[in-house]
Amino acid sequence: MESNHHQVNESSGDCSRGDAADLAEAGLFAQLASDHSPDVQLVVDPMGDIRYVGGTVEQLVGLTPEETLKESIWEFVHPEDLDSALGAFNEAARVTGYHLPTAFRVKGPNGTWVDAEIKGTTFEGPGGTWLIISIRQIADRGEVIARRRSIETLIREASTACSAVSWPEVDKVVTYFLEQLVGIVNASSFSMGWETAGRMELGAIWPERHAAAHVDGFEQLWPREILSSSMLHVSLRMEDVPRSLLRDLMIVDGVRAVVEFPLSDESPWGVGRFTFKGSAARWDDANLDLVKVLVTTLMSTIWRCRAERSLQEQATTDPLTGLMNRAELYRALDTCLADRRTSGRVAVFYGDLDNFKMVNDLRGHNAGDDLLCSVAEALRSSVRAVDVIARLGGDEFVIVCPDVDDLSQLDMIRERIFESFCQINTFDVPVSISLGMALAEDGESSGELLSRADHLMYRTKRAAANRRLIQPTIA
Repeated sequence: MESNHHQVNESSGDCSRGDAADLAEAGLFAQLASDHSPDVQLVVDPMGDIRYVGGTVEQLVGLTPEETLKESIWEFVHPEDLDSALGAFNEAARVTGYHLPTAFRVKGPNGTWVDAEIKGTTFEGPGGTWLIISIRQIADRGEVIARRRSIETLIREASTACSAVSWPEVDKVVTYFLEQLVGIVNASSFSMGWETAGRMELGAIWPERHAAAHVDGFEQLWPREILSSSMLHVSLRMEDVPRSLLRDLMIVDGVRAVVEFPLSDESPWGVGRFTFKGSAARWDDANLDLVKVLVTTLMSTIWRCRAERSLQEQATTDPLTGLMNRAELYRALDTCLADRRTSGRVAVFYGDLDNFKMVNDLRGHNAGDDLLCSVAEALRSSVRAVDVIARLGGDEFVIVCPDVDDLSQLDMIRERIFESFCQINTFDVPVSISLGMALAEDGESSGELLSRADHLMYRTKRAAANRRLIQPTIA
């Protein structure tokens, strides 16, 4: 596990703490961490001295990274296993690349010895053959494998669920799989974000439900140039995370460890992040590949569903006011009329603005558009949650009121419309609204009901034609 990066100063031999930027500048160690092993804990030079340490070494041997850097790698091997360890090292030095795991005892906390599985990758570097070591307690191996299988199962389930999900349900699906993933690694939260139009956007977060339904900002803990140079950044000590307001807020919130990793090297840039308020012992760097598969599957699903939602909105929504358009109104009204057998009556308000053309002629079409948007907001604030509002085009609006079991509800809606309409800026033009209201009759179609409400609206308009309206009227 790459964590709390430390390395030895070449010129002085002193132990110094280097952050991720130091590694990126050094080039060599950044390449090791990103190209060879996602579970790197130690980098050993040809002389057997530890040159790079991951912070999790403290969990294994009970020494801080600073203390570990002062020792030779052989100081941590059980004396009875030293010959076999040296033999394995010499054998690995003959051929560069990845080597099969071996097992021997390593020094643990308080003078104990721990049975460990050692994975090694060798490469040619300054002065000879260098070794990247990943250490895992054998007692943990079964749990690591079990967690890997759990994530694999989750990937299969997510692939099936995500292939069929549509945008109204994507938030629920993404939240479910993030909750399962967080549970497997015993994290406190997970969030992911990606770059859109030059800014980082929050894609999904657990335990809060944002997912595809909400767009917000996302802040990385490590700068992009640093994060992109490595497979992941793990910090078991929050004080080693680059200082930022977000980091400080996490510390206040009780976060003790964090895992942050890039989701893709390609555009768009994306980042995933786990936080841990308790132990991070169930996080396994070796399972990062599967975590990224699952997260990118969810990310792609969110993108697809957002695109579907955008197309759906374009097909069903009036682009100026955000209200339903004519086609969607007919579909919604058909549904209401079909459902009225098991619910209350259906009513339709048909509204038309009086003197709207004067606004366009005297104040310009931008003022006319602003007025239409204000009318839409006034109507939204006047109706019930179950009611449907649509703009048919021009200055005509329709409100569909299903489940009407008391006609006084319609009077209340009418009065609210009038009250809110009087607050609208009409640009000093005497604009009012004429309303016609019709109750659906048995066997009446959507077109017939709308036509009747339209007729009643025009009757109101004709009755008011010879006088200047201060308040709207209703037939």
